[in-house]
Amino acid sequence: MKIINKIKLGKDGLVVKGTKRLVHLRQGDLDGACAVYSMVMCLLMTKSITQKEISLSNENPNGRESVGRLINTLMNKQGLLRKGYVLDKLDVDLKHAYKRKITTEYFCKDDKINLLSAITTVLDEDKPVEIGYTYKRGGGHAIVVIGYNKENDSTLLFCLDPGRPIYDGMYWNNVLCVEDDKIQGYNTYNYLDKAEVFIDEAIAYEKTSTTKKK
Repeated sequence: MKIINKIKLGKDGLVVKGTKRLVHLRQGDLDGACAVYSMVMCLLMTKSITQKEISLSNENPNGRESVGRLINTLMNKQGLLRKGYVLDKLDVDLKHAYKRKITTEYFCKDDKINLLSAITTVLDEDKPVEIGYTYKRGGGHAIVVIGYNKENDSTLLFCLDPGRPIYDGMYWNNVLCVEDDKIQGYNTYNYLDKAEVFIDEAIAYEKTSTTKKK
């Protein structure tokens, strides 16, 4: 079993390693789309942002600084994108607004790559991964993958889902089971929703190694 080394269980719950900052955000803690909640969890895990910096109480962010640009892009200009956010657009906006703080790598099912292999590879490098998937019944969702485990002909992805609570003593609140030998169609079972889904895209997050002021 692999769990990225950026998180640990503290007395108050799942926290960023080396801090007391809680990792999991549930929709309602901030106002907006699941993709943005998942992005913020990844930024927290990489220590690229704090809850205080992303707080909605920051009414006048400095657009010349990275956090200010991020808040302006995702909150003030688009209202945290309440109607949803595809990850390729999120990745572009994040690179534009926050490139001095965070480095991302985007993967898509249309790139003719093994998306599951790409996800587990970056998890092995201890990077949190945001994934977007579609339901067989229609609609989509974005969550964060923080670890995985190989089991015979399938791979279990351990996830933080912003749509549901996380219980005390738990590293994750959702599990996706991916059938390794089924590379097309709805090859993934979402245990929380009891539904078949298809993983479409993913973003791996890593803190930029040479962070400049502003």
